[in-house]
Amino acid sequence: MAHFLSLTEKDKAALHQCAPLLRTHLEELYQQRMALLSQAEELPPGPQGREGALLASFIHQAMEAFVEALATDDGLENYLGRSRIQEEVRTQIKAGMGFNVLMVGIASNQQVVVPFIVEQLADQPALRRDALQALLRFYAIESALFGQCYIAEKERVILETQERIIAVQKQAIQELSSPVIQIWEGVLVLPLVGAIDSERARRMTEGLLTGIKDHQAEHVIIDITGVPVVDTSIANHLLQAIRAARLLGAHCLLVGINAEVAQTMVHLGIDLSGVITRANLQAGIEYVLARMGLGVEPLNKR
Repeated sequence: MAHFLSLTEKDKAALHQCAPLLRTHLEELYQQRMALLSQAEELPPGPQGREGALLASFIHQAMEAFVEALATDDGLENYLGRSRIQEEVRTQIKAGMGFNVLMVGIASNQQVVVPFIVEQLADQPALRRDALQALLRFYAIESALFGQCYIAEKERVILETQERIIAVQKQAIQELSSPVIQIWEGVLVLPLVGAIDSERARRMTEGLLTGIKDHQAEHVIIDITGVPVVDTSIANHLLQAIRAARLLGAHCLLVGINAEVAQTMVHLGIDLSGVITRANLQAGIEYVLARMGLGVEPLNKR
């Protein structure tokens, strides 16, 4: 931290001498601070009942901690420590307090303490000067640290919120990316769009097997029309899904292999000899219905 935001040894010595004076008049200063806070526009109207008692207790404890901190070097170091301030900022943000409320809290302390010290040390001008300089530097450091910690905490909260939103959206996209659709009793279609990596392949297989079990499906049509590239890895994922479906008694059909994908698969030596294929989804549905002893015909032929 830069020197102008650091307490000097002279500052600490002056603050140590202020501590006994403040401790003696703590209740009086506390009442003055509460009166100031009750008039602050940044704060809601004075709470009553249990809420008012909690606020009063918090301010009183804060005053005691402040006075005790001034008494020793360790106390000052701990009071102005980033970890303590971060924790206090985090607690107040969770309670819904904005930055202006935090600054009002520091300002109310300063508006009560500084005039009091100036008055009490009126007959000691040298100490009064040193104490005034030390207090002003103390409040400047405290305000700066609260500002830094508040910004850092808000950024952390915003980032966590964004990450949660992204995670939810990603989950929704993932669920929609491999939907299992029942188009006829015992017939499922698994339309695939986009690239298929290991994680998506795992979810795809799980969803397919769950769909087969839930619908007691005997036929599954896997449509890869929307998969732009089929390499060895993707082909293996598809074959694994087909084999897993077969273990549950479902007959699988692969449709939507275009000319470019077919050439690539032949070039890579991908063996689909054990898999029934059709050009498109319509042809696949007609094939499955025929296996079931069903068919599709125009209404005007009935």
